[in-house]
Amino acid sequence: MNEIDVRALREKMAIEQKCQKYPHTKIQVGAILYKVDVCEWDDGSTNINLVEWEVRSIRRKRGTQTPMGKRRIGSQFGDSAPLYVNVTAKIKNRTWIKQPASIGGYGWTKSISKHCQDQFEVGKRLPIGMFTTQRAALKWALRDNEIALSRYKKCRDIETDESEIIEWDEEIIHKSKTIRLLKSRIKKLGS
Repeated sequence: MNEIDVRALREKMAIEQKCQKYPHTKIQVGAILYKVDVCEWDDGSTNINLVEWEVRSIRRKRGTQTPMGKRRIGSQFGDSAPLYVNVTAKIKNRTWIKQPASIGGYGWTKSISKHCQDQFEVGKRLPIGMFTTQRAALKWALRDNEIALSRYKKCRDIETDESEIIEWDEEIIHKSKTIRLLKSRIKKLGS
């Protein structure tokens, strides 16, 4: 599979997942994007976190320039290497911590793990589940969980083993609760 096919496949997946386009004219350092993190625990509780992702930098990937500063020209870079937006999840006490008063209250930690960082090309679609507004992120999470619930119901209907049916019923109850919580959160955000 060549590079063009991979790009086309990624674009098709992004359209199917209803990923938002982010115009290059609006991208700036310090902009906030939102992503919903849903945690369903074994004890039946569910946490819905609306995570802020801040644009930390907009730059070309490493290795796209020679040591002398001249741009590489080639099929993989085109005339010039594309710009990438680097975003980081703003999670209190994990990536966003209390700093000494001399620095100014709160700030980013010195080392941030890879799963709290993401990157996308300028002018392309945002990563799956990431949106410019809280409402859009919650609506996407609701749609995604509704699709998962319908898939769970289909699997439960196919299953014949009694123990498996009980497990699917538990999963369906968890997903139904998550959907209820997401709907109430969207309603609360709208008012």
